[in-house]
Amino acid sequence: MPYTKHSKRGKLNIGADLAFMIAELVDEYCAEKPFCYQTIADVRAALVGVLGEFDRRFAWPYEDRKLAENGEVFVVLRERVGRE
Repeated sequence: MPYTKHSKRGKLNIGADLAFMIAELVDEYCAEKPFCYQTIADVRAALVGVLGEFDRRFAWPYEDRKLAENGEVFVVLRERVGRE
């Protein structure tokens, strides 16, 4: 959890702690909604959705590029998957 000292919270900007900024945004969203299962489910779904899209669009292509540049790490596992 992105716990940040109160004295630094007002000074955060784009270069600051991303996790804290997301937590603040979630807190603001929840302040406008009833505290119930649906609100919690909506927040969780949004966070998971953003993570999935970020992975699909940025993390996985980056990892594929690095795999091509540097070679396989999971040699034994890849051999086993290839045989099955």
